[in-house]
Amino acid sequence: SEDQIALLDAASRRHPPYPYWHQMGFDSRNPKPTRW
Repeated sequence: SEDQIALLDAASRRHPPYPYWHQMGFDSRNPKPTRW
């Protein structure tokens, strides 16, 4: 159901690992491997 999908989406949403969260605004220095 849609509620179950929403729960799974929320559970799989993760904070990016160190080099990415630390320099989130600097795409030229640290390009993203995928779209967040």
